[in-house]
Amino acid sequence: DKTFDDEDWDAAEYDDHEVDEDETEDKLDPSSGDAEWHRRLTRKLSAGSRVVLRPSRATAMPEFLLQLDNEKVEFASEKLGEEQCTTVVKIKNTQKDKYFYKIKCTSNELFRIRPPLGYIKPGEAEDVKLIFNADKPVPESGKHYFVVYYRKADGDKAPRSAWSGKEPEAMKRLYINFSKKKKEEKKEEEKKEEKKEEEK
Repeated sequence: DKTFDDEDWDAAEYDDHEVDEDETEDKLDPSSGDAEWHRRLTRKLSAGSRVVLRPSRATAMPEFLLQLDNEKVEFASEKLGEEQCTTVVKIKNTQKDKYFYKIKCTSNELFRIRPPLGYIKPGEAEDVKLIFNADKPVPESGKHYFVVYYRKADGDKAPRSAWSGKEPEAMKRLYINFSKKKKEEKKEEEKKEEKKEEEK
């Protein structure tokens, strides 16, 4: 079983998780190294500004080797923005080595991540809770995202110290959709749309 002591997690990072700067993506593209540009972007997103992202000319990141159960994040609830809404992303390690992962977001004010970092042994999977906080304005879909980073484990260090001063090997961005409908209604609509496409 995975157990972490007080040096690895503190209340702000794991239990309450409300203001943890480490959850906000510090670089838009780790291969570009332009952290200051992303800090400006994050401030704009937090302030509710509309930002148009242009294609990056940075070197492409390597293929993402870990397996995610979804390419996007969906927050769906009739009371979205009023009550807390939680969804889960499953990260599976299909490789032969142990990997450290960490997940960041575009706004700590809007989102929480439990846990924001950890490790996954070969053949195992980890469920990470992604939370849209209560009493928040519902953003435009596709405006915000979570980012999953990973790197191969090089020892038995705790996750936080293992990431200290280390760059990720790869990353994947999961854009967020917001819907004030129940997940069941959303799935039913998607099935209807698929059926229409098949009948054409």
